[in-house]
Amino acid sequence: MSCSVRVNNNLTNFFAVNNGVKQGCNISPTLCSIYINDLAQEIKDAQLGISVDEIIIGILMYADDIVLLSESEEDMQSMLNIDIQDLLKERYLVAIGVHPKHILTPPQRQAFLELLRVPDVAGFGEVGIDHTVRSPDMWYRQEEQLRSMLPHIQPHQVLILHIRGLRDDPTGLEAYMRCFDVVREWVPLEQKIQLHCFSGTEEVIRVWLERFPNTYFSLSGMVAKFSDVQRRAVKSIPADRLLLETDAPYFPLAMYPRYEGISASLRF
Repeated sequence: MSCSVRVNNNLTNFFAVNNGVKQGCNISPTLCSIYINDLAQEIKDAQLGISVDEIIIGILMYADDIVLLSESEEDMQSMLNIDIQDLLKERYLVAIGVHPKHILTPPQRQAFLELLRVPDVAGFGEVGIDHTVRSPDMWYRQEEQLRSMLPHIQPHQVLILHIRGLRDDPTGLEAYMRCFDVVREWVPLEQKIQLHCFSGTEEVIRVWLERFPNTYFSLSGMVAKFSDVQRRAVKSIPADRLLLETDAPYFPLAMYPRYEGISASLRF
């Protein structure tokens, strides 16, 4: 299968994709269901979850999201272990993260750090800064949470950063630079970093690559709405630092039907 990226009605050169399905392919949710069904069955067989009218409910699933329900930290840890081991058996790589809109309690933070120490966890994230939340108090808590987590990243793990600026600042320049200031305090220069759903400027690309040469910029369906400034930034990304992602089902491309639950998998 060959793919290209459409930017402002122009197509890049085609490149080979050896795994996955096309963006918007109807078989994608079916394949996802085939895999996820085994995971749900394992959690059900383990009798882990909460009791509702004498029925044990341990897992809720919607599109590509999973919610685990537990009456204790120990049971939740057991369910997470099932999730990780299932993914590893299928030769998936596992990333553990906390969206910056969620601030962990001390027990939750401890459980998160314990998961990060599992040897087969390959990604640390997504974590980061999200200023679409219009609360300076929340911005402070996001930065403090990020600072408390970054010292625990392992050299083999990819740091996956979620960075969003104010709603009236589509390039998020202030947020990218603020996150950069926090990350450079704690993260080694050679650390591999993924700027998830990148939407920034050429200046952002230059600054991050100068400090962290192993930074990768991943693009999603958001490119369909990029400004001229953002398009120029995309063209300036070195080819060996450019990644594609779907972030499904949140950013489907406009040219495809927005079916509920559609996702795609691209592996390079």
